[in-house]
Amino acid sequence: MELMALTQSLTPENVAPIYFVHGPESFFITHFVARLKEVVLRGAMAEFNYSRCRADETTGDKLTMAARSLPMMAARRLILVDDAERLKAADMPPLEAYLENPAPETCLVFLGTKFDLRRGLFAKANRKKYVHLAELLKEKEIAPFVAARAKNRGIKLASGAAQALSAAVGPDAAALNDALERLSLYAGTDDVTAEHVAEVVSFVRQNKVFDLTDALGSRNTARALALLEEFLFHREEPLRILALVARHMRQLIRARIVAEQRLPQAEMASLIGVPPFAVSKTIAQSQRFASGLHLESSLMRIARADLALKSSRRPPRLVLEEAIIDLCMLA
Repeated sequence: MELMALTQSLTPENVAPIYFVHGPESFFITHFVARLKEVVLRGAMAEFNYSRCRADETTGDKLTMAARSLPMMAARRLILVDDAERLKAADMPPLEAYLENPAPETCLVFLGTKFDLRRGLFAKANRKKYVHLAELLKEKEIAPFVAARAKNRGIKLASGAAQALSAAVGPDAAALNDALERLSLYAGTDDVTAEHVAEVVSFVRQNKVFDLTDALGSRNTARALALLEEFLFHREEPLRILALVARHMRQLIRARIVAEQRLPQAEMASLIGVPPFAVSKTIAQSQRFASGLHLESSLMRIARADLALKSSRRPPRLVLEEAIIDLCMLA
């Protein structure tokens, strides 16, 4: 949540003259931009000191000229450049020179999905600590993110609610934020509970992940591939699909371990990382795999698929299909 932390720390006094912001989590980028507007654009002339363009609709010379123009009756101006990875080679030299001596009156922000940090401008910006990554939430960050958003919005969460929402929605920050809004309206003045989450938030995605790992455990390759196709049909990102399966596999490993310890259900729920009402179902599914070693081997195969998705040029669908077939054989 590096970009989220940066967003929360922004004040009129500590705004940098340049930002390069990229990554797959658009929710964090949207909130970063909104906060920048709050702290940079002040006064009656704010509208005249704000501009936004696409990288393929401008040039490096035009951007540097605009950045060096004095703001109109204000302390600063804000310039946003979308799709910055589409900057052309001819745009780089003037922008690289600008990085060496940026105008203090301007906040110049380059936004994109993925910057090649080996390329001249982006490499130089990275060395100067101007680059910030909007990453997808990691498993351990989901519940704290939910708790933080709830606190910021004055929503009170009962024990287990953040964990239940994390299990229901997964790492999609925008979906988590939307779910919190709906839960707040549903609960009214009461604290939001895990039961509210079960009643209000759609469990479709989580149930499909559960179905997919259940198909893996029972070696039902045809069913597993059909569920994968359903995820892809609904435009789930391949890396996100793999992350959801990996997250659930880790929960199954923990479930297999805690099942032997005869702990109270609430404690087992906390250790596994699922809401209390999902403990029995998760433990039962973990038993469908031959052993804990088979689950660990499955995680290793998922890690290889993750590397292939990030570094190879093979079609993501093919990478996922091969991983699913191998996982069924490992179960």
